[in-house]
Amino acid sequence: MTIVLGWGVNTGLKLLVGRARPQIVPHLMDAGGNSFPSGHSFNSALVYVTIALAFAAMSPRSSVRMTIIGFALLLSMLIAWSRVWLGVHWPTDVIAGWLGGAGWAFLASALLYRPAVVAERMMPEEEND
Repeated sequence: MTIVLGWGVNTGLKLLVGRARPQIVPHLMDAGGNSFPSGHSFNSALVYVTIALAFAAMSPRSSVRMTIIGFALLLSMLIAWSRVWLGVHWPTDVIAGWLGGAGWAFLASALLYRPAVVAERMMPEEEND
């Protein structure tokens, strides 16, 4: 649900702001639709960080958690920067998209982690046969 709702937020922001794509340099690829916030930046941060936070929560080791989350952040930042390099977004579109996607993932994790732990503790343990 985190990812599906995040996609809705990104789409809503694009429709609300309606910013045109930059025409300063030739685009190195075709891109349509509104520019703000960058959908690739938002969605890559949203998906990769959400998945990383879910998997990181399974590890008791801090170094493993930080590595998983750090890799997701770095990968999504590289994807975000590629949008500026391709000439299809303003830098502010990319920054807003990345912060929005990562922020949405961290917000969902903060809101849902504790209820998930409580629900897990309430589940009966299975007997080993």
